[in-house]
Amino acid sequence: GFLGKILSICGWHGIRNRLAAVYIEYAMTNRFPETANLSLVNDLITIENKLRHFTPQGYSRAFLLAFYAKMTLIQTKKNNGTTRVTPLIIKDEHIELMKYSKAKSIRIDWLILELILFDKLLGTERLDNFLKSSSRYETLYTLLEESEQRIMMDNLMTYGSSINDADIFLTDLSLQS
Repeated sequence: GFLGKILSICGWHGIRNRLAAVYIEYAMTNRFPETANLSLVNDLITIENKLRHFTPQGYSRAFLLAFYAKMTLIQTKKNNGTTRVTPLIIKDEHIELMKYSKAKSIRIDWLILELILFDKLLGTERLDNFLKSSSRYETLYTLLEESEQRIMMDNLMTYGSSINDADIFLTDLSLQS
């Protein structure tokens, strides 16, 4: 009953945003706050809004990737450069590459993550040219050196594991619409 009332008052996005804000603050300070500081999720909502035209309504996967990216930044700052972790950064240029998408994607997080990785490994101009010519992701992947393919797969497996998304590895998603 109580959770149902909160859900009807705040809605799914309200609860999601509050939980994310509390968790982000905990990651930053190692203590749970008394109230949710919603300003901590403004950047996540902005990214989600920029990607809303490329994903069906009702999915929070763009928010999830933005949350994941923010957590990598927080963890990198906490480590003070003692580890060789590169934080995930979602730039407007990555979102701009979505203009080549021909359909809306439920798994927008995976699509953006792949674009970020290809951008890092191939370069923005080269990636843009390949996407402009409607190159498939398999083709882009074969352009990578073996060590770059390993980097890409390591990153994708880390992300999939961290969000508990095994379908991407176990199911042929190309058959799904």
